[in-house]
Amino acid sequence: MFAPAALSSATYGQGTGKIWLDDVKCIGTESSLFNCQANNWGEGNCNHGEDVGVDCNFSTEIRLTNGSRPSQGRLEVFYNNNWGTLCDGQFNGSAAKVVCRMLGFTGNLFVPAALSSTIYGQGTGPIWLTHVGCNGTESSFFHCRASRWGVDHSCQHSRDVGVDCISEINIRLVNGSRPSEGRLEVFNNNIWGTVCNDDFDTSAAKVVCRMLGFAGNLFVPAVLESPNYGQGTGPIWLDDVRCNGNESSLSYCRAKNWGEHNCGHHEDVGVDCIHANTF
Repeated sequence: MFAPAALSSATYGQGTGKIWLDDVKCIGTESSLFNCQANNWGEGNCNHGEDVGVDCNFSTEIRLTNGSRPSQGRLEVFYNNNWGTLCDGQFNGSAAKVVCRMLGFTGNLFVPAALSSTIYGQGTGPIWLTHVGCNGTESSFFHCRASRWGVDHSCQHSRDVGVDCISEINIRLVNGSRPSEGRLEVFNNNIWGTVCNDDFDTSAAKVVCRMLGFAGNLFVPAVLESPNYGQGTGPIWLDDVRCNGNESSLSYCRAKNWGEHNCGHHEDVGVDCIHANTF
């Protein structure tokens, strides 16, 4: 899925010596340049002012359009002087993660989501790519696997893919005596899991309570240990969560990668969003 660019000699300067090849014509699928058509070696009507340059990782723009905020929208790429869309075939959360990284949305707690065109509407123009496959670690979307640019395929604009770079983290408080308190659990990879109490403080609790709708200057969120609400089961999804307390979501807090921890369930954190003050 690289988008190589042919550049003029003005980009990299003029060479010296022989001009070996002229009128080189390739279709793009050859395994070697020497399998392409060209004049005989040393035959041509060029000068060094026409020396060609190549950029194998030419920057191709991407954008998200038609979303309600900059972090979401229909994914479009700029290629061959045209904005076009991508088909949703095989496009998943790993590919969305790479797209979001390119757009500047980073952080271990972000949960990028790949969404269908029904969310952000159908695009127009060419459908540039389909069968996009990423492992999620690529530095650029254009290092992923994909069909050739603009090759005929069975996709229609009804399958244009969308991306949400800050898909909200689902959280809940369980095993408390009222809805405002309980063991903190988060939903990831279709499984509810717990959060370790390492570094989790009242600032993080404040963010959790804000996400759950408990807000106001008189609320005094408290961080409580697992004996208060019992130990959870399943994965321990988050560890070393650090918030400054002003975040609108845990998505914006710092933490280890999902599932990375050195905790046991006896360290599952609990939160009380309406902790009583003593005056």
